[in-house]
Amino acid sequence: MAELMTIADTVEQVAEAISVALKIDVEIVDAHNVRVGATGKIKALIGQKQENGHVSRFVLRTGEPSVIEQPGFHRLCYGCKLQHQCDYTSGVLCPVLYRGEAIGVISLVTFDQEKKRQIIENRTQLMDFISKMAELLSDKLAKQHLHDMLQLRTRELDTVLDSVYEGVLVADAEGKITFLNAFAQAHLSLEPHKVIGQPVSSILPGSILAQAVRTRTLVPDQKIVYREGKNKIGLYSRAFPIEMNGEFKGAVETFQLTEDLHKIASRLDNEGETGLDDILGAGTKIAELKRLVGKLSESPSNVLITGESGTGKELMARAIHQGGSRKDQPFIAVNCGAIPEPLLESELFGYESGAFTGARQGGKPGKFELADKGTLLLDEIGDMPIYLQAKLLRVLQERKVERIGGSKSIPVDVRIIAATHRNLEEMVQNREFREDLFYRLNVVPMVVTPLRERKEDIPLLIHYFIEKANRKLQKHFLGCDPELLETFLSYSWPGNIRELENTIEYMCNIESMPGLTLASLPERILKALNTPTVARMGGYSLKDAVRETEQAALTRVLSQYSLSRDIDQILNILDISRATLYRKLKEYRLSQD
Repeated sequence: MAELMTIADTVEQVAEAISVALKIDVEIVDAHNVRVGATGKIKALIGQKQENGHVSRFVLRTGEPSVIEQPGFHRLCYGCKLQHQCDYTSGVLCPVLYRGEAIGVISLVTFDQEKKRQIIENRTQLMDFISKMAELLSDKLAKQHLHDMLQLRTRELDTVLDSVYEGVLVADAEGKITFLNAFAQAHLSLEPHKVIGQPVSSILPGSILAQAVRTRTLVPDQKIVYREGKNKIGLYSRAFPIEMNGEFKGAVETFQLTEDLHKIASRLDNEGETGLDDILGAGTKIAELKRLVGKLSESPSNVLITGESGTGKELMARAIHQGGSRKDQPFIAVNCGAIPEPLLESELFGYESGAFTGARQGGKPGKFELADKGTLLLDEIGDMPIYLQAKLLRVLQERKVERIGGSKSIPVDVRIIAATHRNLEEMVQNREFREDLFYRLNVVPMVVTPLRERKEDIPLLIHYFIEKANRKLQKHFLGCDPELLETFLSYSWPGNIRELENTIEYMCNIESMPGLTLASLPERILKALNTPTVARMGGYSLKDAVRETEQAALTRVLSQYSLSRDIDQILNILDISRATLYRKLKEYRLSQD
């Protein structure tokens, strides 16, 4: 409900104006029978509730005007404490209506017979007059309500714009700044009282906001660089025209920091929650690893994970990150052995604009900055050049990073997990790895067991990877036959879990039976096996087993595809060359039609 009290000053002014014009006392109450305006002997009661006020309550309830000639004796006075002894001698009461609802009452009141006679004789004219005053109050209240709503919406909009994690700048049709949100103030070092009303072209030279005002058109995403003293601020900006009723009113620019977008992109590249449940295995060795992962999750200490390639070192690192307090922050992985040596330094520590030939305008944050508040996995740390190890050690000690070509130290809060398949202790002895860096990284060592030493987990892994391949390839394999499982258990898996996963995906691509069989087993595995294969194949030599598997695979494919029409598809399925195909067909005397 709208409240007269919100326009109390206006109500008092109206009461005084009526009283001066009519030479009659005035009393104005709100919907709660509280005096908001009054004159004469009752002016001192402003702010107090009418003790009795039976007639006022009637007018508020019904929304109907009323004229009381005999206060204390009127039927509406029944039950009043002042019945038959009221101080008033007469009254003319008119409701203040707002949107069809009575929200107050304007009363002309008298305390002597002379004033009473005036009211009674001029009741019609007086009622018309105060009804106009009631409309005036209603209009004022509507305007006040609109003003309050506009202020509220403006405040809501300001709050929203100040809470978004991107900058917002607004200019009018003349190109003068009218608004900038908190993000823009902080990152562009602008103070509202100094820039509001100033031309954007002078405050931010080269701004696309000025371009949007000048062209009165949309300016699509652009990468721009602002300079603040010696510092450069890289932005991705866009600007939109503001139009009303077909008339240009100004423009809005929104922008994000390029380094923030790099962080988002890097985080998306590395996203994917990995917890303890994703570490598959039921054996004692994997159970011990899981327990260690659980303990390390809440620890801030550096961890060094060692193990052969393909054992799942990154999986362990992700599980450590996901189980701790940093799980909602970035997990950034960088493979020190996969990045060319000249680029590794800039990849880790970032660079400033112009730091070297080809350096991106505005510079680029490194992995340490992108991983701030989160976890950085330095995979294959043993492949890091010795000269970079010194810089890495300094960053770990000082918790600050300095971009290439820059002079500013940037604080970083990063948990380090390093991983390698190499023997770092041996490398330290051979002076191939810094001893001080080794001890800085090797606070908590973790050794990931190779697959050949935990073969009890192979059946579970086979089931998991078959289901994964089924989803990827839209197949429906039910499992593998006992002979294939025996072969898997006999094989040493030098490529560990990664090799097992890739082997199963390969077999799911070419297998024609409901479950995986020896017929689709890669040739390299058959060749790697010796006596276990001989025993399994019933006395055949390894060479015979390979020939039988090859012949079965060729026969199966040729029964489904035409050699003349589908030659490319056959070569793709068998993963052999055209010359090898024809040689094998001739060797096994298979039809070439």
